[in-house]
Amino acid sequence: MRLRTKNRLKNRSNPLATIGLLFAMLVSLAAAAGVIYGVLRYADLTRNLPPPDLLETLLDPGHGTLRQPTRIYDQTGEVVLWEFKNPLIAFREYGSITDGNILFFQDVSEDLINAVLASQDPDYLNKTEGFLESIISGQPDPIPAQLVEDLLLWQEADHPDYFVRTKILVGQLIARYGREKVLEWYLNNAYFGNQIYGIRGAAQLYFGKPAGQLDLAESALLAGVAKFPSLNPYDSPEAARENQLDILSTMYDAGLITRGELEGAIQKQLIYPDLEGADDQTLPGYVEYILKEAGGMIPREHLLRGGFKISSTLDGTLQGELQCTVRLMISRAFGQDPPLDPACQAARLLPRYTGEPLDAEQPLEIGLVFLDPLKGKLLGLVAERGDRGQAVLDLPRNPGTLLTPFSYLNFFTQGFGPAALVWDIPLDEINAPSEMMHPGCRGECDYQGPVNIRTALVNDYLSPAHQLWQSQGSTQIEKTLGLFGFSVENDRCPDCEVFPGIPALDIIDLAQGYGVFVNQGVLRGITSGRSQLEIQPASIQNIEDLSGWWKIPEVEFVENKIISEQLAYLVTHILSDENARIHGDVYQIGRPAGVKTGYVPGGSSAWVIGYTPQTLTGVWSGGSAGSGEDSEHFIEISAAIWRAITQYTTRDQENSGWEMPPDVVALDVCYPSGLLVSENCPREVREIFIQGNEPQGADTLYRVLDINRETGLLASVFTPRQLIEEKVFLDFPAKAKGWADLAGIESPPGLYDLDDRGDGREGFLLSSPENLSFVSGRVRLVGSLPEQDFKSARLQYGQGMNPGAWLQIGADITSPALDVWLGSWDTTDLEDGVYALQLVLIQQDQEIDQVSLIVSVDNTPPQISLKPDLSNMAISYREGKQMLLEAVFENSSEIRLVEFYLDGRLIGSRSSPPFIHPWMVSPGNHQLLLKAVDLAGNRGELELEFEVAGD
Repeated sequence: MRLRTKNRLKNRSNPLATIGLLFAMLVSLAAAAGVIYGVLRYADLTRNLPPPDLLETLLDPGHGTLRQPTRIYDQTGEVVLWEFKNPLIAFREYGSITDGNILFFQDVSEDLINAVLASQDPDYLNKTEGFLESIISGQPDPIPAQLVEDLLLWQEADHPDYFVRTKILVGQLIARYGREKVLEWYLNNAYFGNQIYGIRGAAQLYFGKPAGQLDLAESALLAGVAKFPSLNPYDSPEAARENQLDILSTMYDAGLITRGELEGAIQKQLIYPDLEGADDQTLPGYVEYILKEAGGMIPREHLLRGGFKISSTLDGTLQGELQCTVRLMISRAFGQDPPLDPACQAARLLPRYTGEPLDAEQPLEIGLVFLDPLKGKLLGLVAERGDRGQAVLDLPRNPGTLLTPFSYLNFFTQGFGPAALVWDIPLDEINAPSEMMHPGCRGECDYQGPVNIRTALVNDYLSPAHQLWQSQGSTQIEKTLGLFGFSVENDRCPDCEVFPGIPALDIIDLAQGYGVFVNQGVLRGITSGRSQLEIQPASIQNIEDLSGWWKIPEVEFVENKIISEQLAYLVTHILSDENARIHGDVYQIGRPAGVKTGYVPGGSSAWVIGYTPQTLTGVWSGGSAGSGEDSEHFIEISAAIWRAITQYTTRDQENSGWEMPPDVVALDVCYPSGLLVSENCPREVREIFIQGNEPQGADTLYRVLDINRETGLLASVFTPRQLIEEKVFLDFPAKAKGWADLAGIESPPGLYDLDDRGDGREGFLLSSPENLSFVSGRVRLVGSLPEQDFKSARLQYGQGMNPGAWLQIGADITSPALDVWLGSWDTTDLEDGVYALQLVLIQQDQEIDQVSLIVSVDNTPPQISLKPDLSNMAISYREGKQMLLEAVFENSSEIRLVEFYLDGRLIGSRSSPPFIHPWMVSPGNHQLLLKAVDLAGNRGELELEFEVAGD
């Protein structure tokens, strides 16, 4: 028993040893897991991390890519259009301060290095932590961190591990290159405002001396500018001085300078070179526009540092032609006549300026866009000011009548076309002279009355455009503008009389919108956030990073079908119609071109956008807001530039127009109604229609009416034949009455000649029905026929006051009569309306005599409605309460009698309007019956039940 027990005890394990072993294993596993996690985490943190030696590629004194300014090239990638650098200073001269071990002060003064360190990190050179310590440490290291953020991690500002990745790179830089070299790179990369990068350029620009010769006061000031570039001596001299004093104080507190050096630097009066243009870094309009687009791919501030090649879509040769042509036009507008530049071929095509020269103090600004809508590319951009300052290219402005084609386009989508009738007439709501409502007219500027859309649109008749604008409403117009990519969220013009609420648009927007017509309804460009469709014309082909490290997104072109090819053709066919354009010889260039003048009512500016089948040119010119009289000058300026540029750019193009698309047909119609040609049509024209929208009826605008030439009244059966004559009248609407009176156009008579002269034979008459009475059903005809010379007689009727055709009623009457029944006229199947009745007497000698009367046939029972509608009312009883019951009819004047029955008892009747009856309200359920009889004897009823709730 003991032995077994002892052996059993020997075989048992020690529990503490087991726990210890398990704990050791767990610790080992945790440590291994920690190591693995650390390795994986470090690998994740350093994934795609730029190598620290990339700074050598960027900042190398000999071949560093940042020593090359960012340049904009033309579409060939060979012609430089612009360099982003200060033209007064050589770009990026390198200043060395170390050989990798010690600092030396030949290129950069010791005072400057101390000032920079004092402003950024006084302990910078004394920090001794190693690579891992720098990563773990929470202490800032601003100088290398600034380099890393500006040059290596500029694309990672939103990276979740941005801070840690920055610390890793800072540690790698210090470990590999040392603090002295990193400081040297910082000094050569720091931005000092005014497109100056690097200390040597800053010293030259602000003090006109090498950086190695800067004294303490100058060094402290530039150290402050390095920290706050916008607070430099040219842009903010007082703030720059304050920063200088702060840095000098810091240097003194750090023991870098003595009290005497501090006071001497404070007292020194700094003198800055008077360099013309040193503080004017405004970019040309086309450069600013390209930079905005490039900024969607690369941050603007990084592009301006240098090291990128931007290949634009601009044509370098064309860009030069556009600029010199605009500048010559500006000179001529101010009354100057400079000699023509032999190198500027487009300017030679400028028409002479015939307007009054602008005053020297008067502002003048011109914007020009040359677009290839088929490819969605901008080929030329210009923005110039008369004072040689820089103009803003894409500033939203009032487009005026440039938007009328889009308003008319809405009309076309409803089945109308260029031939549709509109009215050019004075409008009560617009208090403006006719000259303003007909911009560009010469001499007489009278309203034209009825015109077609073609004439109204191409000549900028503002009255029809306003009427159409108002009828569509802002929502519909904005929807159309949005389809074309316009940025309609811009400011509106609430006080514009002609086009209320019109949105401000920029010239790029407008050129793109008109480009849809060139491109047969297709909008092509690149994606952006500037418009509802997020499409804009491209100004950039690609951007290349000269270091080869960063990948730049490719420019991707997209397109959207905006409108049908047929609708686009309708607009282009109008805008290219030289025959329809009454004024504007300047737009005739010997080849097909769609042109639209943009007149801004009441403003001092004007637009011209015109296009050929290949390209489009848009021009805006203007000054300060003011009198609309000045706008005529700007119309001439914009038109002259458009003509010169279009003639120059099309000189080698095929002289062909636009081919008519399928489902568009040409048809002869009447002008101006747009309906089919009739006998009285004053003018026949050839017009185009989308198939299915052709006119179906003949012209009715000009009507031939029979009138009494003595009275001017419409002829009736009572008018003697010898007094009836045919006359053609323009059938204008009531809103055109004022225009017709001013134009001396006679209105069609509205009244008939109803004078029954009673000069017929004695005993010859038609006595029943009465003249001008109402009849229905079978009508009894009573009359008298004299015996003398009687041969026969007949009854007849015709539709209208003066029928052109007659139908006989019954058989011929063969015997004379005196006040007897002559026949019965069945009107049951006739349309309601006016008819003439006639009794015709044929005498023995075959002479014919007749008597006539006018009646209204009415076979429609009266339709009754009740006010108030008792069937939908909750009526409560109150003692003494009275309710007014009213029977309502579409035409109350034709009702002869109305009877009111309540609960089967007649309670009242009326024989003339208003048909009302007061009723003293009583509680209970009631039945109301209304009976009506009209003048023709037709009867109608309305019966309803209602309840009056008791107390």
